[in-house]
Amino acid sequence: NGLVKKTPLQDFKNIRKGGIIAISLREGDELIRTLLTDGNQEILMASHEGYSVRYSEKDVRSMGRTAMGVKGMELSDGDYVMDTERVREDADVLTISENGFGKRTPAEEYRIQTRGGKGILTMHITERTGKLAAMKVVSGEEDLIMINSEGVIIRIGTDEISRLSRNTQGVTLMRVEEGDSIVSVAKAKKSEEDDEEEERPANEDSGDRTGETDSSQGAQSAPRMPFSGEKDDSLKRLLDRAQEPDDRQEKDGEKENDEKNDPNDPE
Repeated sequence: NGLVKKTPLQDFKNIRKGGIIAISLREGDELIRTLLTDGNQEILMASHEGYSVRYSEKDVRSMGRTAMGVKGMELSDGDYVMDTERVREDADVLTISENGFGKRTPAEEYRIQTRGGKGILTMHITERTGKLAAMKVVSGEEDLIMINSEGVIIRIGTDEISRLSRNTQGVTLMRVEEGDSIVSVAKAKKSEEDDEEEERPANEDSGDRTGETDSSQGAQSAPRMPFSGEKDDSLKRLLDRAQEPDDRQEKDGEKENDEKNDPNDPE
């Protein structure tokens, strides 16, 4: 119903398991948005029919949790508040319609007004665009996620959306089939593009680093050891050599006998 109120945060410090009342609502009314402020912010409210009002939160007095609040925006019959945001002068106001049209408008085009007024146009609503579906304050450094009634979702950078004046329809951000509509819009942290993995240089592991040596230069080969499954005959060869007659001893014995049997040897 366009009501707004401000409550000290300390009033919410004792939360019960079943929750506590934050605002009293009239029959058929519902809570649209809650914001944390410091008491010096400027608030922008936007309606389904494409109107908006910007006012200082100082115009809203502090109230208790169970209070209904005061009128923040005058609404025509059938109209209702779509969204509420804090305004920054260096930011843009992003508006998106039910049929997927959207645009960015500099916040400076939204002049400060008195709380409780009908406001000014924030988007030119036509049958082609559909009614206003969402309003966000953006800096161009975030992404926008949109979902339609068929569950289709897209994600685009807010810096890719055209800047246009308030009283315009905008451009197509998401194609919506007949009978579908945009049902949810949210801001998200800007996604970073995945960098392509660089190929490792061929000489990266060339052994030039301190403490590394090239095993192919100046290295002596180690004694060859038999591989697993390869027959090792070294022990057998040693045993065979131990059983063979000592040729050296036989030759020495023959020489000694020859010397004894030499007929020319005078005794």
